Amino acid sequence: MTAVGQGMVMNPDWVKFAEGKAEGKIALNIAVSDAEQLAIPQKLWRVIEETTGWFNIR
Repeated sequence: MTAVGQGMVMNPDWVKFAEGKAEGKIALNIAVSDAEQLAIPQKLWRVIEETTGWFNIR
C-alpha cells in the first residue's frame, strides 16, 4: 500500500498509467517545485523531506 501511495503522490494519474491509458513518463523523483502543482499539503511535504529514503527528492 505504501508503494502505491508514493506513486500516487508523484503521479496523480497513476491509475491511468496502471491501465496503460496515460501518456508521458512516470515520475520517479519529486522536487520542492512539484509540491504546489501536485497539491501536496505542507505537512505531508515536511514528512517527505524528513523521512530519508522514502521519496527521491531532486
